[in-house]
Amino acid sequence: MKREDFVSLKEMVSETLLDMRYASSNNFTGTRIPGYQAEMALFPKVLLAHFEKASTLALKKGYRLKIFDAYRPQKAVDYFLAWSQSPESNPELKQLYYPRFDRSELFNEGYLALHSSHSLGIALDLTLVEASTFNELDMGGHFDLFDEISNTHSQSITKAQMASREELIKLMEEAGFRNYSKEWWHYSIRPVSWDQYLNFDIA
Repeated sequence: MKREDFVSLKEMVSETLLDMRYASSNNFTGTRIPGYQAEMALFPKVLLAHFEKASTLALKKGYRLKIFDAYRPQKAVDYFLAWSQSPESNPELKQLYYPRFDRSELFNEGYLALHSSHSLGIALDLTLVEASTFNELDMGGHFDLFDEISNTHSQSITKAQMASREELIKLMEEAGFRNYSKEWWHYSIRPVSWDQYLNFDIA
């Protein structure tokens, strides 16, 4: 697949909200990630109908989808690996994003991957917001919190927070997506065997 096989979800589904963390310094590394030249959520054109369905289902329930990440260039994954092997440099970010681990442990713990489904173009990181207020639903933990509490069915969150996660699970599954059990925000769809990890810039 190539850049021309992808579309901008915001352009194609106008109610989509974006908070593209890796296109800014507002992420666990504290810096803009290589390959993120624009704040765009790219997704394969051939899979767009699944996202459109998810967005429609969300709207019917009074929600909108907010995306944190979509297609991710392989160079970004490579950057995460190099970052994980460098010394700790920002105690505040560590406390916010991975308080129970050293950064060197995040790959082994399954929070970061050498080969990400994002780089296949088939994964989305997202949450639900109230359509009337744009307030995010309380999911019991924020995006990219590398901790047990982020496990989709964590026992460390309240019933109300679990109910919010279940709202997201239900509509995403109905649209054909599957959740990654260690991250409540991570969903992917793989209708065919795609094995090409892509590396074009987001622009």
